[in-house]
Amino acid sequence: MAFTKIQPQQLQLPTFTSPSGDFSLTDLSTGFQINLERDIDGPIDFNGSATIDDDPIITTSSTNSIADSCSVLGGINNVVTGTNNVIVNGSSNTNVSGNFNTLLNGTLVDFGASGQRNTILAGRLATFADQTTGAVILAGHEGSATNSTNHSLLVSFNSGVTFQEGDVNFNSNLRVDSSHTGIFNGNCQFNTGNFTNGMSVGVNDLFAVNSLGNIEAEGDVAMTEGDLTVTLGNITATAGNIVATAGNITATAGGIIAEVGNITATDGNIVAVDGNVTAPNILASEDLGYSSGGVSAAQTSGITNAIALNAPSGKIICFPNNTYAAGVVESFTFDNNTIGPNDVVVVSMRDGDVNLSVSVTETSQTGSGSCRISIYNNKATDVAASVTLNFVVIKASIT
Repeated sequence: MAFTKIQPQQLQLPTFTSPSGDFSLTDLSTGFQINLERDIDGPIDFNGSATIDDDPIITTSSTNSIADSCSVLGGINNVVTGTNNVIVNGSSNTNVSGNFNTLLNGTLVDFGASGQRNTILAGRLATFADQTTGAVILAGHEGSATNSTNHSLLVSFNSGVTFQEGDVNFNSNLRVDSSHTGIFNGNCQFNTGNFTNGMSVGVNDLFAVNSLGNIEAEGDVAMTEGDLTVTLGNITATAGNIVATAGNITATAGGIIAEVGNITATDGNIVAVDGNVTAPNILASEDLGYSSGGVSAAQTSGITNAIALNAPSGKIICFPNNTYAAGVVESFTFDNNTIGPNDVVVVSMRDGDVNLSVSVTETSQTGSGSCRISIYNNKATDVAASVTLNFVVIKASIT
């Protein structure tokens, strides 16, 4: 039987190319190998979503208009011009221009003309003035905020700012705009403090200055309800009032001075532990006096013997059961180093007899610090009594 020899047909494989260079193509004779290169040259345009292991890759919406060298991640309806500007998840921002500016989650913001290296964190209607450089706005989405100062931080939140943990340190001046009250609500402590436009602290709060710090104001220093305390320094109002409506005004080691204005404690004390209280007017709605005093020991040898007590106010216990002759003045020396030559010593009868009267007859020099106290019997007969006196030294000046 005859056989017909069949010649195999030679097949020419198609030619495969990868113009972008993204695929590596290799003819193995018995097969064909295609490898995806790790480096893919763009541009690559995704009309739909892009994922990695079914997880979405952050891309941008087709509603965003982006200049070359600029970037938008997320967000919608943004227009970015200029160079090297970046938006992350913003919306309706059509005035993003300049160079190296960044926006995070803002709405309707304006970077101004020719600004550079500025940053907006959140914020609605946040605006930089034209040609602003190196500034930052941190704002909420209510109201608006404008920063026109180079290399500065503007913080604007309609509901306030809360620092919850840790210390907030100011290594430079803390200023409050003159159009605002500058009220501190809560305990507030300054190591040094100068206040040129007044200072106010809220209800049930404490204001304290420590470590050689002064409170100085060209306006009012006012406490609605709480204490105003300086540990080492002065409380000074150059042209204004020092007022504590319901609390104390205290300078532990310094003076309390109102050069032009009043010092008023409506319901509290004014205390300078080691200093002076100086003002054209010092007003107290109730008590005005010393916060410290003393009690002298009783005379033991007779009513005319000297007695000593170094205190600005206090009680003097005279010789007990002394007999005061009719119409006679009995005098003794009262030594007290708080008495100066210009001071006024006020003495009153605390215990004794209604027929006895007391007065201060003279004040000695500052160095000796003393005065003479006299007790006079107005009755026509002798009076036997144990006398106790109250006294206060009122500081005075003749300059």
